[in-house]
Amino acid sequence: MNNKKQWRKIALTIFVLWTLALQSIPARAQEIVGSEDISGGSSVFVFRQGKKTPQTKSAFRNSSIKRNAVARNDSRRKVKAQIVAVNKNKPQRTKVKVDPNTVAKTTQQAKTAAQKEKASTVLTGAAETYLERKQTDLAIQYFRDAIALNPKNENARLGLSEALTAKGDETADRLSPQSAIVFYEEAVKLNDKNSAAFASLGEIYDDLNQNEKAIANYEKALQLSPELSELHAPLGILYLQKGEVALAENYLTKATASNGANDPETQYFKGLLYYKQNKNQEALAAFSSAIKAKPDYAEAYYYQGETYDRLDKDKEAIAAYKEAVRINPKFTEAWFDLGVAYYNRNRYEDAITAYKESLKLKSDNGEAHLNLANAFRQLDRYAEANVEYAAAAQHIKGDADMYSEWGFCLGKERKWNNAVARLDTAVAMRPDPVDYTNLGWAYYNAAQDDLRAKREPEAKAKLGKGRDALQKATVLNPKFDAAFLNLGITLTDLGDYNGAVQALTRATDLRKNWVSAINELGLAYRQLKDFDNAVKQFKKATEIDKKFAPGFYNLGESEYRRGNMKEAKKAQEKLKKLHPNLATQLDIVISGAVLTETKNQIQNRIPKPKLPF
Repeated sequence: MNNKKQWRKIALTIFVLWTLALQSIPARAQEIVGSEDISGGSSVFVFRQGKKTPQTKSAFRNSSIKRNAVARNDSRRKVKAQIVAVNKNKPQRTKVKVDPNTVAKTTQQAKTAAQKEKASTVLTGAAETYLERKQTDLAIQYFRDAIALNPKNENARLGLSEALTAKGDETADRLSPQSAIVFYEEAVKLNDKNSAAFASLGEIYDDLNQNEKAIANYEKALQLSPELSELHAPLGILYLQKGEVALAENYLTKATASNGANDPETQYFKGLLYYKQNKNQEALAAFSSAIKAKPDYAEAYYYQGETYDRLDKDKEAIAAYKEAVRINPKFTEAWFDLGVAYYNRNRYEDAITAYKESLKLKSDNGEAHLNLANAFRQLDRYAEANVEYAAAAQHIKGDADMYSEWGFCLGKERKWNNAVARLDTAVAMRPDPVDYTNLGWAYYNAAQDDLRAKREPEAKAKLGKGRDALQKATVLNPKFDAAFLNLGITLTDLGDYNGAVQALTRATDLRKNWVSAINELGLAYRQLKDFDNAVKQFKKATEIDKKFAPGFYNLGESEYRRGNMKEAKKAQEKLKKLHPNLATQLDIVISGAVLTETKNQIQNRIPKPKLPF
């Protein structure tokens, strides 16, 4: 009875020492399989394109290739000024003004065709007077009455077209541009040479993002009045949005020639054109010209940053982005791309700040939530990362990588059942070897939690599901070493030691000198009581990594198990320098402190010395 109590006490001591040892072993550094990073303990997680995959920018979104409200209003003002000059130099009708007070008597007396024609002329003159006084509604009424009396009154028809154009301008300014369309469309029906109405229609359709209609009306206005050079820039911008680079360049070059090289809007959009053509030096020159002419030009600073970033000029890019958000703190895209610039330069805290500012302005930006989650992940702030992944999933659909990374972070918080669910979603979206391997990783670790809680049936079920996922991975890619490693570890826990040896041997064949896989292969051999092959693997692991403490522990324990006390002691001496706690544990095993008849029982109770999760 005393002997039984003694070995139980010693076994408990060993277990406590091993738990402390696991906590003190540093987490294994990231390893690389081809272009993929793997992390975790002996069971590995695969990042498809690397744990630090660069993030992408929001560059060249249509909102940045449009004139803002200030620019549009400025353009409209300049176009109107040019229209006034055009109408003055090329009058389309003869204007004879009449005092409106004389109209009533004249029109009342109109009975014959001649009288009606004369009355129509008088009404036209009165309408011209009202139009000059900017009494637009009265002008329209009198022009309509004049046409009713004499449908052949050309001056009245042309005058009504001009009055309707003026009414459209007033409506666009007072109410909404869309409400003005009806007036401009009637104006061009009355006079198909009314360049002012065509230009105004172009502006409105431009505002409404009806680009084809905008282009058609702008080009019609230019065809009628080539002097309307202010239309070159908006036409160039629309063609830039369409991706028709040659036409965009043609119109923007004309805009530069006609409006002067110091016009900030024209220079900005020329910069965008060059940026899209990957003419980076020309783009920088154009953006710099725009900024020189307009020092508070946030959009120009933003694209200056984009161009510097493309040229890998980190300092200049970040400075330009920061200037853009200083000028316009509500510039969502600039905040976002500032975050990307910081993230890609491993400045994760700064990236987090920038992404949070972007989300304050646009909380439904799933891309920003996802990038923020990844920044938290890089800093091992997994709880915060998981919150952001959940937010990103509300807006981003079908992104298997997002669910994969989310599953990893949930695992890091030991929320294994949730990790399994997310990785199962990734597999449903993309059933490939990487996602099946990661699903197996989650099932394996979820089972470990069940084992610690003495839920053995649940653990066995999860190990079985993990095995099934990992076997699918190895079938899909027979050369995927991470899948074979995870499969081997899972089979060991399921008690299929021969299967584990086969899978782990394949892993070590595929990836030479892989210490984790070699160590696990040794453990599988030890479970088969093949101590000779176990020692061979542990020796190989410790020769590759002379500071691999678990390997020295396993080596010493296995040498002892096959009766080679001298080699066991040598391993213990190495371990004393690397990991005193493990050395103490090994000493308990190989010393005479444990009765011979109970040693094997104690050894079977020692947890497998794996690297920590």
